[in-house]
Formats: sequence, C-alpha cells, structure tokens
Amino acid sequence: MSFVIPRFDDTLGALLIGFAVSATAFGMLTIQVFIYYRRFPQDKVAYKVLAALIWLISCVDQAFIGNTVYFYTVTNYLDPLPLATGKPQWTLIVWSYFRLPLT
Repeated sequence: MSFVIPRFDDTLGALLIGFAVSATAFGMLTIQVFIYYRRFPQDKVAYKVLAALIWLISCVDQAFIGNTVYFYTVTNYLDPLPLATGKPQWTLIVWSYFRLPLT
C-alpha cells in the first residue's frame, strides 16, 4: 500500500491566493490611512474615527482569514479530514456570519 499525497490545488491553493491578495489590499489600505492622518490633521474627529474604524475592521478580517489559512495549511498539513467533514474553522464561521447581506 502506497501513500498518495492528495491534491489541494482547488481548495487550499485558492485559499492561499485569496489570502495573498487580501493581505496586499490590507497593506494598501494601511498606507492610505497613514497618509490620510499625515496630510489632513485638521479634519473632523468623526472622519478620523471613521478611518480608524474601517482600518480596524479590515485588520480583524485579515486576522480571521489568516487564522483560517493557518489552520488548514499548517495545523492540518496533509490531513484532508477537516476539509472533508464540512465542519469549518470557528474563524471562518464568524467571518461568514458578518459577511451576510442585511436584507
């Protein structure tokens, strides 16, 4: 009996690429917020709080995505059972809940 390493191109590959794109977008947002605070120090406090809140929400979102990627690619390396059981990581559940449209 030989051990065959399963292919994860369709699942974990897409997750990793999505995380890389998301991390790049978060980096661009961080630069934009930094530049905003440097260029417009006299803006209203409400605008500054809004910019900080948007950055904070994006930071938490990035942390949840990073935790999910770590869980599936490092903690469960070569263990397809977490993907096959259909029980997602807790951060994926929380992230999905807040992504639902409010209708």
